[in-house]
Amino acid sequence: MNQGDLEIRPARAEDVTAITECMAAAYRHYISRLGKPPGPMLDDYKEVIQQHRVLVLTDGAKISGVLVLIKQSQSLLVDNVAVHPAYQGRGLGRHLLALPVHRELLVAVGPSHFSLPPGLGTWGTD
Repeated sequence: MNQGDLEIRPARAEDVTAITECMAAAYRHYISRLGKPPGPMLDDYKEVIQQHRVLVLTDGAKISGVLVLIKQSQSLLVDNVAVHPAYQGRGLGRHLLALPVHRELLVAVGPSHFSLPPGLGTWGTD
């Protein structure tokens, strides 16, 4: 995998199975800790795609990561960011969050100044 081969795009209906598989792989190790599958493994991603903004990180035709954003009245909630275990440890979660979150926040809440999680810096239009 080359970083140049990665693409972030909006999720489509035909991505539901691959998104579900990516989430299951990313969260599977929590089952033993929680005693049950965590919420992201139980979500209906067909419904999630219809109701929220879902972006996928692709490596060619394979979905390697998923970002779920929920627009709220005056904010944008990062509901979930998951990277398939085969792709973890390469900074792809950070890659998945950085530019798309900037663009989505600008569209969702308008021009404003906001802070990102530690290590990702700040961004604003003022």
